[in-house]
Order: sequence, then structure tokens, then C-alpha cells
Amino acid sequence: MKKCLSKFLVFSFLIFSLFFYSGEVNAEGVEYDIGINAGDVFFSKTSLIVGQPIRVYAAVRNYGLRDVSGYALFYAGPNLIGESQVVSIRAGGYTDEVFVDWTVPQGIFNVRIDLRGQAPKDENPDNDIALTAFFTPEQDKDNDGITDKNDNCLDISNPGQEDADKDGIGNACETDDDNDGISDSNEVSAGTNPTSSDTDGDGVLDSKDDCPLVVNAGQEDKDKDGKGDVCDPIDNSLPTDQDKDGVPDSSDNCKARANATQADKDKDGIGDVCDSTDDSVEEEAEKEEENTDTEDTNSEAKNDSPDSVEANPSNDANGSSGENQDKKANNAGETDEVTVEQVEDLSQATAGENPLGLLKIDTEQMDWSTFIFKPNNYEKGNTYSWNLGDGTVVSGEKIEHKYAKSGAYLVILESKNQDGFVVKKAATTAHVGFFSLGNLFFSLPAGALFGLTILGGVWGARKLKRREEDIED
Repeated sequence: MKKCLSKFLVFSFLIFSLFFYSGEVNAEGVEYDIGINAGDVFFSKTSLIVGQPIRVYAAVRNYGLRDVSGYALFYAGPNLIGESQVVSIRAGGYTDEVFVDWTVPQGIFNVRIDLRGQAPKDENPDNDIALTAFFTPEQDKDNDGITDKNDNCLDISNPGQEDADKDGIGNACETDDDNDGISDSNEVSAGTNPTSSDTDGDGVLDSKDDCPLVVNAGQEDKDKDGKGDVCDPIDNSLPTDQDKDGVPDSSDNCKARANATQADKDKDGIGDVCDSTDDSVEEEAEKEEENTDTEDTNSEAKNDSPDSVEANPSNDANGSSGENQDKKANNAGETDEVTVEQVEDLSQATAGENPLGLLKIDTEQMDWSTFIFKPNNYEKGNTYSWNLGDGTVVSGEKIEHKYAKSGAYLVILESKNQDGFVVKKAATTAHVGFFSLGNLFFSLPAGALFGLTILGGVWGARKLKRREEDIED
């Protein structure tokens, strides 16, 4: 019984050894024999990920007594993967590697390798084919090289797997990487670190730090404006004085320009250094115009009086009295025509003491109500502002304007330097007469009246003619 048991064990061992050695079938004493084993097939990467490029290797061994060359065909199931390079393998049990490049497919697969093109011809074809076990590749949805089961951000590629707050969600998938309550985009705008909840490292979270970029553990904020003192250049607890003239902004009549004296000539609450319009000068111009009109009226009345004629008898001798009367008659007829009266330069209103300088307005009449205004001289770099007296304010060196109705309009010109301050000022008066053919309110009724007069004359003449004919009959 023991002898039979021993024979059975020996036989079983031989069968077992033959089964496990079947992967390397070779013939002893054969001169030309190269073969391949399924256990010698391997990949360039340890993980097989769907869609990733990979290289498949196989080790080819020379079991014969002579050198042999050949190549291999690689298959995934029934599908050809590719053809390897040709290798020459030394005799005596040496190996060489053949390979092909490939892209890992979807689903389960195995690899088959066929040795081909042996030269000299292989004398043992039984070991020329190897078939591997099945492989199951893993998924990588975002193609970042990290399998889905290990990826902390499945839909966005993040091969580095950065996770600042260690919450298992990658930075690429979070809008607040450091969990400090401030979005990453806002932190980038503010200059803080989106992956650090305490950018300046002072122990106060960025979301609560009144100066997140400068260390200030005490969070001092003297003026209580939400900005820490260490990064707040303005102390709002003190009166502000932006122009540094010693006058607080709350009571400064010109906050942007230093004016310690607070001079305000026209008393309009705007300091002279900031006031582009000196209202007192305009008032003086209006008074000057009124005085000029009064003097002209008085002069005409004086010339029309009998005393003035008698007091100057030489006028009769020279016949000038009649000429004066003709001139007066002509002037009387022209009072309704359009005229332009040039007003004295406003800068002369203070007898030459006004620092605005000399400036006059040249005026050209185009038609009944259209005028062209321009300064008598230009200064390079200055700008010119016009108030045309009818509510129109424009800018430019030369202005053409049409008035809508008759009247007298005070035109004021301001010349400003490059800093925007008025350096010169002048004015003129534009008179738009009512009794002019260009004025429709006058010309239309006058034309109608003239037409009616003509018609009336024609009708009267015809009536008179009929009466004469009746008398003759």
C-alpha cells in the first residue's frame, strides 16, 4: 500500500511539474529556437487607464544553440495592436525585448503575442505564441492621469491633486480653496492668497483681517473705517485737508487748491482760485452797458434842443445844421435795423487794476439774427467759453450763432488757461431789431398789409372808372 502511494505521488509531481512548465516549451538540443512566455509580457505603466497611451513589451528568449532574429505581432483579443521591431537574440538563453505602442481601450482585454519572421527558421514553433490573462483598465474621465477612484476632482484635470484645505476636494473643483469664506476670484482681486486662509500669517483669518496683507495681530483701527492703521494712509479721525492749506475741507471754499486766505471776490462761496466765473465782473459789465446807453440818450437829447443850435451859430453858417438834421433823420430810420455794439473790455471796469488783462470781441453780422463772434487775438493753449445771452453757452475760438427773436443780448467771453482758470474776460451786446424783413413777425404782417393796399387801390381805380363810364352814358 505504501509502495503504491509513493508511485502515485511521484507521478502526480511529474504531471504537476509538466503543467506549470508548459509556458516554456522548448526542445533540448535544437539549434534554432526562440520562444515567448505569457509571464514575460508587461506594460510601461503600472496602471492601465482607458484612453492613455501605453507601450506593451514582451521578452523573447533564445533556447537554441545558434543566434536567431525575428519580430512579434501583438493582438488585443482578435484585433491587431501592431508589429514590433526586429530583434536578434544571442544563443545560450539570452533574451531581448520587443514592443509596440498602443492606447488602452475600453473594457476587458487580453494580449496575444505571435513570433514571426525567424531567421534562420525556428525548429520549435510550439513556443512561438503566448496569451496573457485578462486585464481590466480603469477610468479617467478628465484625462489627467489619475484614475477616477483616486481623483479628488473628477471633471477637471488636476494631475497634481492639490487640496489646500485637505477636505478631499481638489482646488480645481473648489471656489474657496482655503475655506476662509472669501472666494478665490475675490482673493485674487484683493491680492491675498486663495490657498491660505491667513495670507499675512498674523493669526487673523483673511475674512476678518482689517489689513490682510500686512501683519497686524492687534487689528488697530483708530478711525474705525474698517482698514487697519498699518495699511491706512488716511486717518479719518482727524479733519481732512486735501490741499494742505491749513483749512479743513469741511470749511474750505476750494478743497482742491491751496488758498489759505479763502479769498472770494464775488462772495458766491467758491474761492477765487477755483472760481472760473467772477460774477462781480459780469455785474460791472452790465452796469457799464447801462451807463453807456444812458450817456447816448442824454447826448441825443442835448443835440436836439434849440439851445444847442443857438449856442453854436457857426453851424448855420456852414450849413451843418441841416446836415445834422438829415443825419438824425437817417439815424431815426435805422433804429430798427440790426446793429452790434461793442462793449468796453471788462478788464477795464476797474480802471486797469483787474488782472484779467485786455480782450475784445470781434463781431460779424451774417443776416438779421445770425452773428459770428471771435476774440480779437488768440493765445495758444487757452480755451474760450461763450455765454451768448439767450441761455446758450458754448466753447470755441470762433462761434456762429442764430438768435430766435429780436432783442438785445449780452455776449460774454471768458479765456481760460491750461489749468482751467479765467485769465481774461470781455463782452459785447448783439442787437436784433424787430423792424427787419428777416423777422417773420414783422415781414409777414407788413407784406400782407402791402398786398391788401395794392388790391384796395386796384379795386378803387376800377370802381372810379365805372362811375365815369356811367356818367358819360
